[in-house]
Amino acid sequence: MISNDCTHLDECKSPKDGVLLIAHGSRAKRTERVFEAIAAAVRKRLPDLVIEIAYMEFGEPTIRGGLDILKARGITRIRAMPYFLFEGIHISVDIARALNEYMASNPDVQIAICSTLSSDDDERLADIVADRIMGC
Repeated sequence: MISNDCTHLDECKSPKDGVLLIAHGSRAKRTERVFEAIAAAVRKRLPDLVIEIAYMEFGEPTIRGGLDILKARGITRIRAMPYFLFEGIHISVDIARALNEYMASNPDVQIAICSTLSSDDDERLADIVADRIMGC
């Protein structure tokens, strides 16, 4: 069963630690370029972690595919980071199911699911909203 707490993975960092950034996916392929750019920026900020991307739907790699990529690179401890604004049915059911199914068929892999982007009252989101308002 996936954990909703990434902190237990902080207990001992190792070369087997990785992150799967999960986007919803879209039929509008330009969104993939934006997501890939975000992932590249996160990789620069967290150089000690192996970071891969995945899409819940409408894109490749899928969640299973992204997890397979990490596992092929020797990663067995994974933080699944939903690149979603709010926690909803996709996070609590669809993504959770995919992660649990993966762990069931790969017992050597541990996965913790991280909070969504607006899981608290983080002022950085308000800054982005204010910037968008002033920029239109």
